[in-house]
Amino acid sequence: MVDPVTKSAFLAQVTRSRAHWDELVGQVAPEEMQLAGFCGEWSLKEVMAHILWHEREMVTMLETRSFGGSPYWELPTDERNERIHQELRTLELIAVMAEASLTFEALMEQLQALPEESLNDAAAFPGMPEEWRPWEVLASNTYEHYADHSQQAGAWIARRSKGPRVG
Repeated sequence: MVDPVTKSAFLAQVTRSRAHWDELVGQVAPEEMQLAGFCGEWSLKEVMAHILWHEREMVTMLETRSFGGSPYWELPTDERNERIHQELRTLELIAVMAEASLTFEALMEQLQALPEESLNDAAAFPGMPEEWRPWEVLASNTYEHYADHSQQAGAWIARRSKGPRVG
């Protein structure tokens, strides 16, 4: 049995992890954000769009108070990520950055409005398997996701600072 999470602890973790991600992204010049190789062949901009997609899904789940969302969730992770990538890769950097900011703001508003008990009760989100905990779904698409890509960002920034700059 997973211990229940408190809303304040959850919000603090989301805020902390997102601030770290934003700090790392802020160290990268806009022209470098569009270079392939940040995560495999993906650019930082494409990873930002990937994170944006996941946050949008969580905003929808929180707004509708139901579990479902995109049919992409039914796909294996790699295939889902490739579909997301194909869908969002042509977005301009400025659009990705603006949408990411607005979506994170909406996410935080929805999380703050969520009753604490809803974080720990799958019944609060019809359609969610009863053995799941909403906070775990939210964590995997927010602070755990930011942390995964923050590790990549730190490594990428370190590699870039040691080698010749392109641009």
